[in-house]
Amino acid sequence: MILFNPAAIKSTMLYLLATSALAIFIDETSIHLDMIYSWIFAVNGMLIAVMAKDKFSAIINFGRTPEGTLLWLALAGGYPGLFIARFLFNHKTTKPEFVKPMWFLLFLQISAILYYFVALDPSF
Repeated sequence: MILFNPAAIKSTMLYLLATSALAIFIDETSIHLDMIYSWIFAVNGMLIAVMAKDKFSAIINFGRTPEGTLLWLALAGGYPGLFIARFLFNHKTTKPEFVKPMWFLLFLQISAILYYFVALDPSF
């Protein structure tokens, strides 16, 4: 599966480190946003930037971003950014090796969130 490609894991770790730094910067400079909101802003912004880089790298035939990296960043909270970037750059819209895992992971993530709120959090 494309998620466990060593190159994807390596680049994902670098992007997540940069995303963490960006989230801390947003948290420290914002008007008292919770850290979770800072993380969501940071990971979505990072994913849009990475998708833009990958699209333009594809146009000029330069080093590409592994698809697993895009999926890991989406799984880390960047699904809105993934869908925005797919629309803005018309990138990764038809390739089945990317689209099928993307929808599967989105379903899995929504299921986990619903399970948390319905089964584990009785106050919901």
